[in-house]
Amino acid sequence: MNNRHTLLILLSVSSLLAEAHDLTSNGIYYDILDDTRHTLSVTFGEKNYTGAVSIPATVILGGDTYNVIAIGDWAFHACGGLTSVTIPTSVTAIGNYAFADCARLTDITVPASVTTIGGGAFSGTAWLNKQGYGPVYAGNVLYSYKGAAPVGITLQLKAGATGIATAALSKQSGIANITVPATVKAIGEEALMDCKGITDIVLPEGITTLPALNFYGCSNLTSAVLPETITRINDYAFSQCTQLEEVVLLRGTPPTVTQTAFDEETRKTVILRVPMGSLNRYRNHPYWNTFSYIVEIGGTIDDFYDKLKRGDMDGDGIISVSDITELIRFYLEEVGRALK
Repeated sequence: MNNRHTLLILLSVSSLLAEAHDLTSNGIYYDILDDTRHTLSVTFGEKNYTGAVSIPATVILGGDTYNVIAIGDWAFHACGGLTSVTIPTSVTAIGNYAFADCARLTDITVPASVTTIGGGAFSGTAWLNKQGYGPVYAGNVLYSYKGAAPVGITLQLKAGATGIATAALSKQSGIANITVPATVKAIGEEALMDCKGITDIVLPEGITTLPALNFYGCSNLTSAVLPETITRINDYAFSQCTQLEEVVLLRGTPPTVTQTAFDEETRKTVILRVPMGSLNRYRNHPYWNTFSYIVEIGGTIDDFYDKLKRGDMDGDGIISVSDITELIRFYLEEVGRALK
């Protein structure tokens, strides 16, 4: 393929991307997120945004009122003439690289309604350049930590913080402890990846998803407490957490979990603590039953071994087929480990 053909293909792709929006109103491009719920996301178009942009909370389309609830990935990317942006309180999410490389963007009004911010959303902006060292907030979301965190620091998120952005604290190995307030409802992917100084973490109620790679490489993490509201744990969330000893799940119903969320070796050694009365639900789950040690909260690992001796694995006072199945599974795993 010659250079002329390559250039034509690149121009065609660029043209398609520029025209990918669903509608334009007052110089702002939008994608329709949900036609039934009447929701929109700000996106990019054939012309770059310039000057001061004020995003409206609603747009009238075909006689219907649509709510602007998000700013999409790359929406304002590389808009060199953009100087300020005002975001309405209807918006709850800002996408990956949404304002990246807007070199003259100095003022951004991010409302408290925003709880989710994607990776690199403000990278390369004048706004980020003028921020001081330490925690950087966009509205009530911890966007990043500028500079290297001092070794042994305890990071306490500000009062009223509602979210932690994608990769916000990634590779900040100096952080030894982090206090996450009850107001935080969302955490982005890779938010705490490779934070090798953190030894334990307690996540507050209200967080429903533990995103991909969240604690990946936190090699000194020994204990994690996940709230009752957690419903999903994604890929590699606890991968390479080589010192992990205990995971406390406060949810009685086993959350959905991907196969790679925990390393296989971790599942053989970590103690999984679950609410009283939920032991069998976890033991009968196709993923959670791969953990060798599942103990009800309030119990100890000695209690677990006592049950092994008695054969009553579910503690109901009766040795049943499910108890025997669990015993066989456990001893087969022990034999497998001994033969390695």
